[in-house]
Amino acid sequence: MSYKSEFTPSPVQSKALFVVAQIGQTKQAQALAKHLGLTNFDIAILYTKKNLEMPRLMEADIDILHVTGIHKTEIHPASNELSSDAVNFDRIAYIKLLDNVRPQRLYVCSFERHYAILCGEAKKRGIAISLFEEGTAILKMTVPGYQSFPPITLERSANTIYRRVWKDQPITKYVISPLIGAVLQLIDLPRLIWRTGVEIYKTPQVQTRLLVGKESAFLSGWNQFEEVYSSHPTVVSEFFPGAIPKEFHPDHSKPEDTAVALQLIAEFGIDHNTAIFASQRFDLQAERQIPIVLAILAEVVAWSGYKIAIKLHPRESGKVVEIYRKSIELLDNEGKITLIEGAHIPAEALIANSASPAVIGISSSTLMYAPHAKPGVRTISIGQQLLKDFQRLRIANPGTRQIRDHVQILNALKHIEHFDVDAARLITAKSKNDADVLDIDPKVMPATSEMPSDVKLQEMVSREEGL
Repeated sequence: MSYKSEFTPSPVQSKALFVVAQIGQTKQAQALAKHLGLTNFDIAILYTKKNLEMPRLMEADIDILHVTGIHKTEIHPASNELSSDAVNFDRIAYIKLLDNVRPQRLYVCSFERHYAILCGEAKKRGIAISLFEEGTAILKMTVPGYQSFPPITLERSANTIYRRVWKDQPITKYVISPLIGAVLQLIDLPRLIWRTGVEIYKTPQVQTRLLVGKESAFLSGWNQFEEVYSSHPTVVSEFFPGAIPKEFHPDHSKPEDTAVALQLIAEFGIDHNTAIFASQRFDLQAERQIPIVLAILAEVVAWSGYKIAIKLHPRESGKVVEIYRKSIELLDNEGKITLIEGAHIPAEALIANSASPAVIGISSSTLMYAPHAKPGVRTISIGQQLLKDFQRLRIANPGTRQIRDHVQILNALKHIEHFDVDAARLITAKSKNDADVLDIDPKVMPATSEMPSDVKLQEMVSREEGL
């Protein structure tokens, strides 16, 4: 599905095509086009049938006064998985897109998986390819031992088949089920065996054999770019040999964002002693994550002396907001941690327009971009400490692994401080001792506070889960 804009492109400029799959990427693509002075470019919106709302939201975010065309391109739901079916489906979709638009330059914000297929087809057509940054994902390659797809294990494949086919079957639950149930299961057995065969075909072991050789870029990623646009070009340049590294980062001086930011800064008292925490969405129960995050933030308050204003992710649900409210009340922190509600602007806009000395996050891209929005601002990640607490509380699931992967990426950015509770307590204790020796009023030093014990922390988590 395509839309042709009434905007008249420059007759001098060659056609450019930006390919995006998220709202953040849509914003970044338009910002880069403006930065480069492009007046002849189309935007292709990738989507799957599993989420038909997202492409509508993305299209609504595009300024049709400055883009020459919008194309909605359906890709396979398993495009980010090891799937030969997805590879074939996406190749057809990308061939159709490129042959329809006929761009001279392609801009993508990922170098992996189905994007590698797109880049391969673009190269066949002599189309110049540029990579542009949207968040920290561009730094994945800096993580030692990083692979586009996780290592293949027989155990993981067997668990997937068990979960998708056999887990909830009576014959599995009881081994010897009541006679009627057993008879029904025997009747159903051919279907289950067929489904098992289908799932075996989908396993990484089989799919890798089908893809290796002819689809090596899909398996390992694409690195043949002419240009790479990044807020930290020297960091990423070594991983894309032959590409020209160019600095580019989001512009947080939009008048509309500035107006909202100034209003929020005044309303919530964001001053020279108020750090801003940029919350994030992970595949983890909010009831578990939020109390632990807040307990760590309480330690940051004790260590730094800052107050902390929590800037929520724009798409947080009402339920999440309520969990934050209740968890903050349980902390009893004398108003040192507050919640900013209704802030639908980037956290960087709050940083750039306030006297705030620091931004805090888990692995938020705000940690990456804040120094560009406000040179000299401190950037502090609590991600490593959060992972320690998850391990201590024996919380392990896909969500915690997702956080681990995101936090590892931050190691490439040397300006980011990594908060550690034990180290902070030692610093705080030393500061108090030095104050006593020097006869300085301890009130001017960061006061220590008790980190909730494992039992107390578990109580907070349990109360939010309603257990």
